[in-house]
Amino acid sequence: MRGKVKSFIYHRCRRFYVWYLKILVKHAVDIQIFARSIAIVRIQSHFNLSLIGDDEKLDRELHDIVCGFFDQNTKPPDAISKSEYAQWLENDAVSKNDRKMYLRVSHWLAEQTGDEEKASLIVSIHQSRYGQPLEPIEDNDISRMRSEFRKRFIAESKTFRKSKVRLYDLRLEKLTPFIPWFSVFFIFAGYTYTYSVYSHFGVDVSKFFSMSDYLAVSIEEITSCFGIFVGLMIAALREYRDERTRTKYEIQNPSTRSVLNYGIRYMSCFGYLYMMYVGIIPLGLAKSLGPVVIIYVAQLPLAFIVVRYFKNPRHLLLVSLALIGFYSGIRISSEEHIKSVEQRQSGITFRIETGTREFTQEKFSFIGGNSRYIFLHSEEGNVEIVPIESAERIEISTDKKSSASENGNKQ
Repeated sequence: MRGKVKSFIYHRCRRFYVWYLKILVKHAVDIQIFARSIAIVRIQSHFNLSLIGDDEKLDRELHDIVCGFFDQNTKPPDAISKSEYAQWLENDAVSKNDRKMYLRVSHWLAEQTGDEEKASLIVSIHQSRYGQPLEPIEDNDISRMRSEFRKRFIAESKTFRKSKVRLYDLRLEKLTPFIPWFSVFFIFAGYTYTYSVYSHFGVDVSKFFSMSDYLAVSIEEITSCFGIFVGLMIAALREYRDERTRTKYEIQNPSTRSVLNYGIRYMSCFGYLYMMYVGIIPLGLAKSLGPVVIIYVAQLPLAFIVVRYFKNPRHLLLVSLALIGFYSGIRISSEEHIKSVEQRQSGITFRIETGTREFTQEKFSFIGGNSRYIFLHSEEGNVEIVPIESAERIEISTDKKSSASENGNKQ
């Protein structure tokens, strides 16, 4: 019985050691890959070369140079070994120290595979290059070294990519063609909100509102949606700035992890929109986050369309997303206002006196007003339209603070 227990423990420990050794071997190979990658990035950064994927001939040349620098069995052609990149690498203290660590890791791998001839060759190469015997690596140093090389590779890559960012060239004359469109946009925004709210209560906006009224309404709505435009502008500027920092391979072959993360966020957005539609999410929260979620959902199909059919997809996509975000914000804001009017939760107290009638918040709910009319919603569901010129007294306050007061006599 005792022998069986010892045998069981032995086999378990052996299986664990084999598993642990496989991990160490993988980490050792990663160290070699990171060392070569760091050398390539350092060459690219020093000589201000293009990103990987932009010039395939240069990529192959750098690969051959770095492999010949680190691997004793790889002999690049003489033309490549004598290039300025290879000469710089031979004189770079950081790269030479990385090669020293590379040889130590290669020696450890050779010993693990039982290749004594290769291990002996690496020892002699180390002695000839550095004038000192090779110091073997302990097993527990492998994971630590991998972590250090990985951090260095990330840091070197970030530094090199930052050197490729495109700075903004913002000139006021470039904005001049868009100035005439601002007034059109303001009027469109004011009309959309006004129509959404007042048509719900059966009011024909064309009979009671003018262009100046639409402009007045749009100012408030644009202010409430200002965060959307700021977010879009920041995203657009960041996309413009970082466009040159992504390699050809990263654009054509996004990683599985990034695709999975995007899919999860996409489905979460759909869930949020559904809960907003059925009323689970309060309108106040929907007004703040709803437009952002809608923009996120709309960008993928919209980007597919504009890239396929238009010559200037980036600008068109930005404008389209801004319009979608703004329109959705107006719709959500109008729904919130309609709900507050119907449920008499607008928080507006008022007293309007005409020659024959008096209107207060006790029997009416305040819909809104313009330069000529005030619109009230009665308990029976009707809409009272009060011309301002017919009112003898108007008192309106919000949250117990006076926001407007007008006294006059009927002419």
